[in-house]
Amino acid sequence: MVVFDFLEIQNPRLRFSFAAAVKDAEIAEHLFQILVEVMDVNSSEPRSPTQSVETFDISAFNIEKDEFIVGLAAHVYWRALKILPALVRAWWTSSNDKHLRAAVDSFTEKWFSSSVITHQLSSVRDADTLKYENMTLKASLGQKQVTATYALQDVTIEVVVRLPPNFPLRQVEVDCTQRVGISEMQWRKWLLSIMTVIATQNGTIVDALKMWKQDADKIFEGIEECSICYYVVHAGDRSLPKVTCKTCKHKFHGGCLVRHPLPPPFPSLPKPRMFMAVSSS
Repeated sequence: MVVFDFLEIQNPRLRFSFAAAVKDAEIAEHLFQILVEVMDVNSSEPRSPTQSVETFDISAFNIEKDEFIVGLAAHVYWRALKILPALVRAWWTSSNDKHLRAAVDSFTEKWFSSSVITHQLSSVRDADTLKYENMTLKASLGQKQVTATYALQDVTIEVVVRLPPNFPLRQVEVDCTQRVGISEMQWRKWLLSIMTVIATQNGTIVDALKMWKQDADKIFEGIEECSICYYVVHAGDRSLPKVTCKTCKHKFHGGCLVRHPLPPPFPSLPKPRMFMAVSSS
């Protein structure tokens, strides 16, 4: 809960880096497995939370009472779905237990998805108070969708992001309902960037649409996109393509060119010590 408190107030860049570290350490999978076991999700009668999953009074926690343990597990799972949805989705989709996957799907949709969707759409409504130059955002709770309209000179683009009933286990659908002055290839690149932020980087819908807007702004300013990730603004460190290839002359993000060095095939062994034979005499 302390980790979630920390992540909830951080910018997308730091949240992305922290989530990557958690994934590499394989911590999340163990946590989610414990949570579904505590809530007995895989049984014929799962232990549903007796109070709102959004709130939990930790000061009243009593380890000897099952309802407190189930309530804590439900609250932690809800916060994971809200703040680190890509990690939960990755754990869910990678499970080889089809019965468990179906049980988690049904349980999540019934008790958690509606709250997570409301949180996502509320964040869009809150973002309406901010001034996004060239872009407006509208959220519809009834249709469970967000509409973003980008307009600049002769260019008009309208993007609709639809949330499935069991969000965030299932990915969002992104559709372009209006496209004036933009090629099909350019739109497909932007679609990939929006889906990447939402589906794999634990970003919110607002994060994804803001990054798309920044990409569009830079392209119309004449800045070349990276030929590796197809972004102008890097999804992780928010940098611009600055590294120029001496052969093709295209520019790339430094982060896209970084490759982790391979480990040595065998661990290095200490040098053997030299001993002198000493006779027993």
